[in-house]
Amino acid sequence: MISKKFTRSLTVLSVALITPVFTWILLKSLANNSFSAFDPDPWIQSLVTSPHNFYLNDEANPWIHIQIKNSELLFVTTNGDLEPIAHLPVFKADHLVFLVDGQGPSAAKTFYDFLQSNHYTEKSLVLSASDGFLKDVRYYNANIKLSCGQAYLIRFRMLNDLGLANLMTINMSGALVDPSIFSDNIVELTLALHQRHVPVFTFPSTTTEAQKVSANMLLPRRTE
Repeated sequence: MISKKFTRSLTVLSVALITPVFTWILLKSLANNSFSAFDPDPWIQSLVTSPHNFYLNDEANPWIHIQIKNSELLFVTTNGDLEPIAHLPVFKADHLVFLVDGQGPSAAKTFYDFLQSNHYTEKSLVLSASDGFLKDVRYYNANIKLSCGQAYLIRFRMLNDLGLANLMTINMSGALVDPSIFSDNIVELTLALHQRHVPVFTFPSTTTEAQKVSANMLLPRRTE
């Protein structure tokens, strides 16, 4: 009787130990055979192979920091102040990078209307930490160039550590990696994204790991 109970317990324990391993092997096999599309635009791919420095509100290589409050668009000036979007200079650069702090369908509609009215939809890459905001913007234009959000990056990092990152769909044109959040493994995360032809954007940082990253830098105003 005791022997039967022991055998049954041993069987249950073995199954409990083997099942997660078998599941991981199966998922790993699926990941290795998965393929996700990426943005083949030459400008986007140049940002993977030859990262650029972008300067706040610059004429040649601009990035523009937008904040949306109560459906009102504000932009961050080179002095760090907030001003209405009506005061934003007209940019003649071939490509623009927008970093947007906003959430909700109303904010997405307001921002997209701004892009349309200024004929920026075809030349812009929109970065945001909010997955929901990016999804709402995509609703208005499926072809607009958008980053992934922070929640996506956190899931991607976790799966990448397990060798399962290929299970996630790659349908973004860029990734904003905040060194204050991903400082411990920013190098590995950037490398994994580059291997999938996704350009990485980040901010200057004094941390040792962040200094090793070959990524597109979002910098303050140009001083030279």
